[in-house]
Amino acid sequence: MKQLFVIVLILSCFSCNQTNNKQNRTSQGKMSFDWLTGNWKGIPANPEKETFEYWTKESDTSYRGHGFVMVGKDTVWQEIMILDSVAEQWALQVKTPGKNDLTVFSLIEYNPTGFTVVNPRHDFPKKIKYWISDSGLKAEVSGDEKVIPFAFERITTE
Repeated sequence: MKQLFVIVLILSCFSCNQTNNKQNRTSQGKMSFDWLTGNWKGIPANPEKETFEYWTKESDTSYRGHGFVMVGKDTVWQEIMILDSVAEQWALQVKTPGKNDLTVFSLIEYNPTGFTVVNPRHDFPKKIKYWISDSGLKAEVSGDEKVIPFAFERITTE
């Protein structure tokens, strides 16, 4: 009788775990990053170098970003970002100058006002975080004990 009770208990736990996993997958399909859309200007530490990010919503499962740095009227650095969901798995893909391939960062944390993506095999950054706050858009790139914070103010909405 004890063995039957233990078996039923184990099966119940396994069943609950299966239900929770299914709910997590379902909720990923409903994730929204609309707060990210619009044109953002970096709050500069160095006024001679201006940082911008422009984000657009392509569909309910795809967002596109363009980040760039300007010195005067010259673009000195830029990247293309694609935040999208494939098979209910969100990822941020980044294309930087001088690289032919996209670097893929997998979503590990999400809430309605922020997200975190990681790629532990990438040299730097290994982790990227975005979140919205009362003062604007915040971002942070980090890896191997190095952290670089960013703050942006909205210049236009999409």
